[in-house]
Amino acid sequence: MRLIDADYLKKVLNSGTGEAVEINISKNMPLGKIVDTVIHAYRKCLFAELEKVPTAYDVDKVVEQLEASSIDDNGIVCCVDGKPVITKEMAVKIVKSSGIE
Repeated sequence: MRLIDADYLKKVLNSGTGEAVEINISKNMPLGKIVDTVIHAYRKCLFAELEKVPTAYDVDKVVEQLEASSIDDNGIVCCVDGKPVITKEMAVKIVKSSGIE
């Protein structure tokens, strides 16, 4: 699982410039088959676009910044008004796990 840039995805989907797929529909096809074909094509395009959407943050860069952050003698990252918030090890663990427990 990854956190995606939803604004980017909305922009691509609204612009109509995303992935394209050929749809083969004939006059003799039943309406249900036409609907299924269109839905399948839409899903295929959507999934292709989802793969291209950038991640909202780069885990490696966040970990790098955490490791370079100011840390007191107890290994606690001072983030909010100089008050200890969380240990660097715990912050790195949270970021690497994408928040999944």
